Amino acid sequence: NGSTVNPFTEVAADALAFRSDPPRLRRMAVVDRSGRKLSEIGAPQPYIERIAISPDGRRAIACRLNRQRGNSEVSVLDLERGTAARSGSGVEEETHPVWSPDGERFLLAWDREGPYDLVIRRLDGAGPDEVVARSEFDKTPEDWSRDGRLILYRNYDPKEPGLEVLRVGSKDPPTHVNGSEQATEFRLSPDGRWVLWTSAESGRRELYVQHFPDASGRQQVSVNGGGNGRWSPDGREIFFISPDAKLMSASFEAGGGSPRISIPKTLFPVSRAQLEGAYVGSLAYTWDVFPDGKRFLLVLPVSEADPSLITVVLNWTAQLTR
Repeated sequence: NGSTVNPFTEVAADALAFRSDPPRLRRMAVVDRSGRKLSEIGAPQPYIERIAISPDGRRAIACRLNRQRGNSEVSVLDLERGTAARSGSGVEEETHPVWSPDGERFLLAWDREGPYDLVIRRLDGAGPDEVVARSEFDKTPEDWSRDGRLILYRNYDPKEPGLEVLRVGSKDPPTHVNGSEQATEFRLSPDGRWVLWTSAESGRRELYVQHFPDASGRQQVSVNGGGNGRWSPDGREIFFISPDAKLMSASFEAGGGSPRISIPKTLFPVSRAQLEGAYVGSLAYTWDVFPDGKRFLLVLPVSEADPSLITVVLNWTAQLTR
């Protein structure tokens, strides 16, 4: 039924308990910079992971749970009409969709052959999906440069984890970005000169920015923790989520040398249920900024109540002998 079951715990010699997490319904909402809701998009769905708005602001891609198969699949949403349609076969696990700069394709990861490989899919569904990176270790898409030439993805190879850069249409091997081994949630600036990432190497999740691709000039953006960074469309503002569930903003001025970054300010609080898992290692993105930089798309829970169920099984050892 799509529920996740956590490992059980023996609570007595003849009793055990386990928790199941049925899929939580969420709805898309458009809000302004104060957090005021402007509209709701479509019917509630079991959205579970990363959403991204198309370059023209008319569509979004998101992962939602396939209840029959219990896996994640990419859906394309029409933000003007409120409709949503599955983009793939629904057989493979699909995750981390990222738009191409022309809005005609998107990048995703699937597990058709075991590890997550990188795939490009056309929005109109014409032609087969194109596998652009395949290896024995998982890979997840992170970003696609504005000029269309570079794909950024995270490599989970234990020998060299971190950010890899792939040149679209080239047969050259990907380039590893030094210093990114402990980082996640990469996002390239609109001009392609800077990259945001989140790292807990200091003992707390913080958002950083540094030159791309030479990884020099690192500066911390967040002050008291943060992650899930986003650039404004003009590259002059950085948005992120704080540990206490607030959407934050910091101005960014590149200048001639080191960038000038303002002290982050709060734009508005967001739902803690919306950010479920975001600070325990999840790469989930449950929000994005529109191309006008004045509106945000959020995935909001239909209910703040925790739908988890605790089941207690009595005399469970006797069941093993039957």
